[in-house]
Amino acid sequence: MTEYYLRVEAVNLDSSVYDTYDVSTIRGGSFMLHNAVEGMEQKIAELSLPCTNFKDMGSAASVGLFSFKTDENDIESTILSPILDKILEDIRSFATLVWSVHPVNENESFTSILQYLLADCRWKQYQQASVVLPRDKDKDNACALDGVRPAAIPDRVGDKVALISHAVYSRRGKGKRLRNQIYKNLLEQSVSDLPD
Repeated sequence: MTEYYLRVEAVNLDSSVYDTYDVSTIRGGSFMLHNAVEGMEQKIAELSLPCTNFKDMGSAASVGLFSFKTDENDIESTILSPILDKILEDIRSFATLVWSVHPVNENESFTSILQYLLADCRWKQYQQASVVLPRDKDKDNACALDGVRPAAIPDRVGDKVALISHAVYSRRGKGKRLRNQIYKNLLEQSVSDLPD
């Protein structure tokens, strides 16, 4: 079996996380990108792919580095496509992903493989659009928060209701839920720390 390294990375963050001044949208987008690569070993095990020893070699923020072994010749369709579909489940509406895979050769150092993966991801990044535009092209009003994507969903923005895009709506909702959970966790922790 041949061992491979796979790097998956969310890119163009200015257009997928920091494209608004709304803190809930920024927080939600960032959290969703982090969640997309976190726990991939378990997610991949559920897919029953023709590969073994799928390991997280060091994932953080919006970058995942994985290793796996396989005898498959067509890695793109049999292994990478299902993995990328799994990663993109929740972030497809707003995120731009790049990936690179490289076989482990005994003549190459780990550092040189990492450099190859990074360079290949940068090359792919430069070939992609900066913004993931929605498939629904019949909307012609701009989102009230990002000013670029077509507005589609009414939501409360400040003290009024405005139309926002699907991408902002999903990130903003996740960010609000995350904020509420953080405060709940902090409050429970601080109450439990009080002496009896």
